[in-house]
Amino acid sequence: MTLTLLLPWFPIILATAVGGRLVGHPRGLGLGILCALFWTVLVQASMGTELWDSGWTVATMVAGSVAIATMGLWTSCTASPDDSKKTAPPAQSPRDATEIGAKDHDVSTLLGATIDRFDDWLAEHVDDVDPWPAFDGFIRSVLFKSCGATHVKSFRLLGDGQQLEPLHTGDSLAGKECIPARLGIKGHVLTSGRPYLFCGVPYDDPTVSEFAANGREPIAWSFPIRIGEKRCGIVSAGHVDMSMHNTRSRLSGAEQLVNLFWRTLHYGVHSKTATEIDAVTGLRTRSAFLTASERALRQSYKDGEPVAVAVLDLEGLRAINDSGRWESADELMRSVGDAVLAKLRADDVVGRFDGSRLLLMLRRVDPELATLIINQLAVRIRAQCSVDRERGTVRVRCGLAGSGSDMPELRALITRAVHQCRRARRDDVVLASDWNTPESVGVACS
Repeated sequence: MTLTLLLPWFPIILATAVGGRLVGHPRGLGLGILCALFWTVLVQASMGTELWDSGWTVATMVAGSVAIATMGLWTSCTASPDDSKKTAPPAQSPRDATEIGAKDHDVSTLLGATIDRFDDWLAEHVDDVDPWPAFDGFIRSVLFKSCGATHVKSFRLLGDGQQLEPLHTGDSLAGKECIPARLGIKGHVLTSGRPYLFCGVPYDDPTVSEFAANGREPIAWSFPIRIGEKRCGIVSAGHVDMSMHNTRSRLSGAEQLVNLFWRTLHYGVHSKTATEIDAVTGLRTRSAFLTASERALRQSYKDGEPVAVAVLDLEGLRAINDSGRWESADELMRSVGDAVLAKLRADDVVGRFDGSRLLLMLRRVDPELATLIINQLAVRIRAQCSVDRERGTVRVRCGLAGSGSDMPELRALITRAVHQCRRARRDDVVLASDWNTPESVGVACS
């Protein structure tokens, strides 16, 4: 009889103690009463009508029920406030949930709109000769709209890693003024690779606070630009509007967006360079030359300016390649490309026509001036030529064709210049043209 009463009583009173502590007061008393009733029903089901035959048994059952209810009340009263918080975290009010949802919606909308703006901007500027100044303005606009950042400046880290070059200098006529890359807050950000944000409280690190105090201009926010593991630039802002619900996570999102846009433009420019710039000479490829020359030719004809197209052929370069000395041939073409670029004007166009020939378009030149320029280039190229007496001599052959008054198409000018270059080889002279001008005699490169 005693075992029938006690065996279920022990686990029930233990469960009541644990449950009362978890649910807290006053729900612990209700839990204790329910558990006491459960124990009474369980005993009744086990013993049947024999339960009521003995007064001692009934008294024991009543005492056990009271003990169970008392245990529930006692444990609920001794529960700490932290326990109830752990089990029942405070629910968000409808107003808080609405505000958080609105903020998330605003951030998502801003993110999508910013990416769409960059897609439009990239399509407009990817073909620019230098898209980076325009990209600087785009960064300013993005950070102002997303974070209220003003006085934003973007810098590119130069090859030696010691100088920073601004992407844009505004209306300055002095060119881009480089600044030291390892001083002040910018130097700290580039060296550590971590962003800097001033919230009105000095940094725990006295070195960072000293950098901020000694800077030439106040910086409220600065973060590095990375391409892979390499740091290639930095963006800084003089002021950030912290009233715009800016948190570190929001600012971090803006940093990641700018980094993504920067990398996209970087790879776009490099991809364009790979298809438009000859890797050996640094000059335009043939297709890029034709595109740029067509544009320059139309502008020259519109302005009533004469143009000339020249073909420069390094006769004998193929023999160097055929003998397996490709490095020597590439080095010669590289030095020739440098010599040509150093001589031509900014609005002239130059490219590599094929393995041993270069193409040039000279704007605003009459026959005498064009002949003088090409002869001077031939002298420069001759000085750069590498000669192998065993394999033969490299000679410079030049063909020149002018637009005259009939304004021929670009391909017609190139065809005429190629024909004149062949005539120069046939007549063993340096320069042949379709003008009646004196021609220089052929001279071996030495």
